[in-house]
Amino acid sequence: MIASLRPKSCQKYLTLPILGSILDEFITWSLDRGYTTGTMKGKLKDVRRIDAYFQSAGAQRLEDLSQSSFESGWRHYRHLHPNMAGTIRLMECFLRENGRLDPLPTQLKIRTTVDIELDYFSDYLRRVRGLEPSTIRSHKRYLQDFLEGICFHENPEALETLTVRSIEDFMRTCAKRLNRYSLLNLSFINDVKGIIFAAG
Repeated sequence: MIASLRPKSCQKYLTLPILGSILDEFITWSLDRGYTTGTMKGKLKDVRRIDAYFQSAGAQRLEDLSQSSFESGWRHYRHLHPNMAGTIRLMECFLRENGRLDPLPTQLKIRTTVDIELDYFSDYLRRVRGLEPSTIRSHKRYLQDFLEGICFHENPEALETLTVRSIEDFMRTCAKRLNRYSLLNLSFINDVKGIIFAAG
């Protein structure tokens, strides 16, 4: 798959010390989830720098990475290079879904304000709207991106001051990386403020 996106430099990606071995599978997984080839070309550029970051943090192979490795990487880049932070989150999700990323020890897990709202939201979609678990997981993933985008984890009052502009900005950002079908699944974001308050 990398060969079709970056035919001249595919070997440089495939031989990255930490992430090279899973890049083909990661790209296929991302495309299956609605990301465009153009978006994935951009994310490949991020991957080389992310691999170097993990090496500088002491990792030598994929198995050395943990949830905390990705959390540290995301925090490092989220203001400096938001797109790269997004790539780190996407790769973390890929590895977790495929059972290749060990969870944090229970005693180290801290429920954030985002985690709490996502739980309320999931319960609301299950009890009130009667959605299937797979649909709930999809909506929950997009809502997490949205809440992190409005810095809800740092400002719990962000929803109370939510504007139409904030929602439209989020939709425009998603439109750059999602296909039309995937964008239809974001229609619930338009009334996300009401959904969360109803759930709470």
